[in-house]
Amino acid sequence: MRLSHQFKERATLRAQYRFQHMENVEHESGRSKNGALILTAERLNFDTRNIVIKEVTLDHSCYHISLDQLIMISFPADSVTAYEASVRFRVRGLLSKAGILSERQALISGYITSDLSGRIPFRLRVPVEKFEAEDAPVDAQVSASKGDLGRQPNFG
Repeated sequence: MRLSHQFKERATLRAQYRFQHMENVEHESGRSKNGALILTAERLNFDTRNIVIKEVTLDHSCYHISLDQLIMISFPADSVTAYEASVRFRVRGLLSKAGILSERQALISGYITSDLSGRIPFRLRVPVEKFEAEDAPVDAQVSASKGDLGRQPNFG
């Protein structure tokens, strides 16, 4: 796609999925599932300020994404990694295996805001991957190594 060339010179975008299991009758029967696509972006130069997403679709008719508003992924001033954004999706109908989403691609369109070039439109396909949570937060590892686990917090 022609519009994705300028995007790839300025940033990278990654899409991961995570299912949100709800406790209701519809979920127990396997007929409906809700989830989220987590979008992670990195900029390749500091000229890129934001990535604005206008539309997200998945290449399978069972997955429905409805954006109520634009999504802005912002970059902190001194970082190449942006804050994550998420988009909710709904699975319609029966799907026998939950891992089928990792075989799909997301079509994402929007624009990049740049200090020098202004708005740069893009449309690109991104492979969808399964979300992998980190095992333990860094803060917990640091306090465990300092021996602070047995202390009670002082709120007084």
